This record gives sequence, structure tokens and C-alpha cells, in this order.
Amino acid sequence: MTFIPRIPQMILGIVAAVILGLISHTYLSAISFRYFVAACIAVTIALLFIIQYRQSFWKSLTLQHFLLSMMLATSFLGSALFTVSAGPITLFPYRVILVVLAAFLLLKVVRKDISLSGHFQIPFVYLFLLFWIFYGFLALSWAADLTSGLKEMITLTTEIMVIFFVTTLFKREENYFEFFTLWIVMGFLLIGIGFVEHFLHHHLPISRIYHGMAYQQGIPTAVYENENDYGSFLGLLSFFYLSLAKNGKYMIYRLVGLVGFLSSVYLIIVTESRANYIGVFLGCIVWFIVFLSKKQKRAFVWTAIVLIPVVVISQLKNVSSFGKFLSQQFGSITSGNETSSVPVREHLLANAKVFIENSFGFGVGPGNIEYYQKNDPVYPTFGAYNPHNWWFEIFSQYGFLILTGYLLMFLFLFVALFRLWKRQKNVLISEALICGMIAFIMASISPNSFIGLNYNWVFMAFVIAYVNVHYKEIKHSGGQK
Repeated sequence: MTFIPRIPQMILGIVAAVILGLISHTYLSAISFRYFVAACIAVTIALLFIIQYRQSFWKSLTLQHFLLSMMLATSFLGSALFTVSAGPITLFPYRVILVVLAAFLLLKVVRKDISLSGHFQIPFVYLFLLFWIFYGFLALSWAADLTSGLKEMITLTTEIMVIFFVTTLFKREENYFEFFTLWIVMGFLLIGIGFVEHFLHHHLPISRIYHGMAYQQGIPTAVYENENDYGSFLGLLSFFYLSLAKNGKYMIYRLVGLVGFLSSVYLIIVTESRANYIGVFLGCIVWFIVFLSKKQKRAFVWTAIVLIPVVVISQLKNVSSFGKFLSQQFGSITSGNETSSVPVREHLLANAKVFIENSFGFGVGPGNIEYYQKNDPVYPTFGAYNPHNWWFEIFSQYGFLILTGYLLMFLFLFVALFRLWKRQKNVLISEALICGMIAFIMASISPNSFIGLNYNWVFMAFVIAYVNVHYKEIKHSGGQK
């Protein structure tokens, strides 16, 4: 499968981009020339990508496949763009397409145009996800804040539906190349937004920095409300680029992967999301130890030996400033200030532990951890109410049973991916997902709440569905090459 655009397509894309650019310039004459040129370049790239994407992945396209691809693509944008408020409901492309796809698939199943049999090779994973939904609705019976509980259950149910949709419709290896490509392309879009925010100080209205202080304007948040959400997305995304840099079929792909990885790491650093520093570092350690051959390790080490002194000497001032910045970031973890982020999070987790004990391990109910942190805290939270920890978010709200099931599922998927990698089955995808899962452990303790972040579920949908489609090979081979 090749992704190199053909010359006629390139010419068509450039011509169309110039025409669209001229039309835009006519109606938006106040726009500066550099923005006009940037718009032309952006449209050119978009048109080339759409043409090539169609030839690579949509040669025999069904409506349900198209809807799923659009749903996955728009999931990365969330509610930041093209949002419409309809009373208490907020509509945006991802949510609309998800509902349309659900209705369409339900109709197909009722009419027996689509059979669900044979799709689920790891039924215990899907049964656990269904049980999670059932348990969540049951737990509403003892939830103190029923409104928040219902909102969270709607989110949980719809996000788990994404996992079932991907499993049902993506049944071939090329479907997962498409999924991988969506991460790469949409990742670059969000990286571009991040650089605009960081260097030009232009933010989307959804960002908390939009109305922030002047000294905060260089902090990127992209399509998310805050920088921790964005940093965690980049933490997962970075390993898609790293895998492409190592395993790309053509040199251009490897360069794209390298640029994407370095850009992701740079933006993670400027988000000041310390958990993601650690997550990416751990993922890179595993990548270096496990996935590089001895020859590649030697080449990597010698390259570092040569380049690091050159960079340090030529950029001594910047390296010194960067070192001080990292020292301050990690030094703040041990800060004695009780109201700094780390002690506050410790208090939040200590409260969550008390709430779990008081609920006899059953959890306080979906969406109710913030209610208890606000109304019944044992330790002071200084105005922060969410535990900022996905694992404790599950534990405190859904109890010991769901957390145990989730951890077992996570471990099973990790081992299955590693076995798949040992068989050298599409290492491009398996390496990205394995390192991404390692980064996930830390990335998931950075945002306020992880349950409502689409990329959390889209990433897990990729992992679960990819293991599912290859599970017979993994099971029968026992992980042997």
C-alpha cells in the first residue's frame, strides 16, 4: 500500500487551493498576506490528503465505514469546533455522527444486514465493558447527586459504544492502518494548533487560557479546556510518531514520524504536565530496551554521544534554561506548600480512600466523587474536587469490582499486544500501542477527569479491537514467532 501522491493529484490540489485561497482573500481582505499563504498551504495539504486517503482506504466504501471514519476523526476535535447549543444539550460533529452511526447500525442489525456473530474473539473484555455499564446504572441507586450520575453514565455508555463500533466494522488489517493514519494526521492538526497558541498566543474559546493572564498565553491547550488534557493526548500520540519514525516504509514517513515525535515532546514540555514527562520517558525506555535491535541501539547511542555535546556547546544558554525549567518542575513535586498541586492531589486521593471505605468498596456512584469532595471532605481540597487520577476515579466511583476488572483487562491487552509484536505482526501498530499503554498509566493521572476525554476511549478502542481481530493468532501461537 502506497501513500505517495501522484503528480496529477498534486496539480489538482494546488490549483484548487489557490482558487479557494483567492476566494477567501476576496471576502476576507483584512487578512494579512502571511495568513493568506498559510491558508493556501493548509487547503493544499488537506485536499492532497483527502484524495490520497480515498485511494488508500476508501476504494470500496460503505456508508457505515464512512461514518465510523468521520466519527473517529472528529473525536479528536471534541466540542472545540462547530459547536451548537440546543437547550441543555451541546451538539458537535463527533456526538452527532456517533448518534447517526448508532441508529444506522441498529437498523442494519434489525434488518439482519449486519450480523454480530463472529466479531468478538475476546468476549470476556466486551462482557466486562457491558457489565461496567450495568453496574454504573445500578450504582445510581445510591448516588447522592443523581444528575451528575446520569450525565456520567451517558458519557460512559456512548464512549464504550465506540469500542463496539470499531470492533464490528474494522475487521481487516488495512482498517487499522487507516486508524493509525487518523492518529497521525489529526495529531498534526492538534500539534499545529498547539504551536499557534504557543508562539502566536491565539487560543480557541474553549481553552482556559483564552481569558488567561498574559504570562499564561504561551501555554498550549489545542482543542481542550486545559493543558493537562492536551499534554496527556500528546503523551499517547507521541508513540504513534515514534513507531512511524522507526518502522516507516519510506524515508519520508520516517522524517514525518521524527518531526511529529519531537514536536509532541516539545509541546508536552511547555504544557508543564509533569505526569506526561514521566509517561513519555517510561515509554521511551521500553522502546529503547525492547524494540531496538542491538545494531539500532549502538547507532542510537553513538548518535547521542556525537550530537549531545554539539547541542550543549552550541546552545549552552538554552540548555541551561531548559535544565533549570525541568528542575523547577520536578522540584515542585516535593514542594512544602500545602496549596500547591501535589499536596492538594494527595488530599484528594486521601479523601477518595475514605469515601471508598465508607461505601464498603462499592464506590460512591458514577459522577459523584466531586460531590463528596465538595460536600463531605475529610482533608482540605482548596477548591479542587476531582482526584486528577483515572485509576482512583474508577475506584472511588465504581468500586473495587470494576477497578479490578479494568486492571485485569488492561494487563491482558498489554500482554496480548506484546505477544503479537513477538510474532512480528505489523510492528508499526503494535509498538505504538504498547508504548502508548505504558504512557497511558501516567497520562491518565494528569487531567481533571479522564472519562470525558474522547482520546482515552478512542485509544482503548484501537487497542481492544486490534487485539480482538488478531486474538486467534495470538492464542494459537502462544506468543511464538
